[in-house]
Amino acid sequence: MPDPIVVVGGDSMVGRHLASHLRMQGTEVLATTRRREQAAAERPWLDLAESPSLDRLPANPGAIVVAAAVARMAACRADPEGSAAVNVTGPLRLATEAAARGIPLLFLSTDKVFDGARPDRRSDEPCCPVSVYGRQKAATEAALRSLPGMAILRLSRVIAPEDALMATWAEQLRAGQPLAPFSDLRMAPLPVDLIARLCAGILGRLADDPDRAGGVWQLSGSRDLTYAEAAFRLAGQIGADPALVRPVPGVAGDEPPARFTTLDSGRAERSFGIGRPDPDPVLDAVFAGV
Repeated sequence: MPDPIVVVGGDSMVGRHLASHLRMQGTEVLATTRRREQAAAERPWLDLAESPSLDRLPANPGAIVVAAAVARMAACRADPEGSAAVNVTGPLRLATEAAARGIPLLFLSTDKVFDGARPDRRSDEPCCPVSVYGRQKAATEAALRSLPGMAILRLSRVIAPEDALMATWAEQLRAGQPLAPFSDLRMAPLPVDLIARLCAGILGRLADDPDRAGGVWQLSGSRDLTYAEAAFRLAGQIGADPALVRPVPGVAGDEPPARFTTLDSGRAERSFGIGRPDPDPVLDAVFAGV
């Protein structure tokens, strides 16, 4: 039996969907949890904030996906040291061990490694983050590039039917309560199932030829829209009063909002036929489930 794929961050939205997708393909998966009380044979405990090591896993990985992160930008601002342990230090410890053992690793990153000043950022452009979160991810990317067998996948905002923000919005609107979505924060939404497909494809390439499959991959929606625009669309979809949507600015401190979050995704399209989806049907599919 081949060595299992280890999904670090099996509690995360992307981690859950990726593990399910891989298992449906017949792949053995160990999806880790940072909650000790939920640990089990196929759900080993691993916390990026607590000196993670491959030696703590019950089997030698065939490949590793790092899907765990402190992704809320406000949380990274509030606790830069604690979030760096999860976003930088922990992943690099695992990556260093993986490289020494010849195990390929896929690290999930973000459009926030750029400043959001221009759309369709290329993968070979220098990183220019303006947020704590973006700087942490950029630092991890830079270190990974010096290790063999590493792949990086930058993503824009990923959403799914269980998306907590969208579910909360829908609940408030149905109850006749006003929303205050951000008028100046933008996203180019991606469906989580598409991300699972792309990750599985990259993992397959890493297994066959880690040198060619390594480096930076990117995927985003085809265009940006504000969170306020998404909220208005949700109100229309569920028949709520659009007057309940009351946009507010979302600028926080010295982190200016990104004007654009789209990424050039040509490599994913050429390699797997996975193009950038239009935001409207992506949002509508999520709204149908909330």
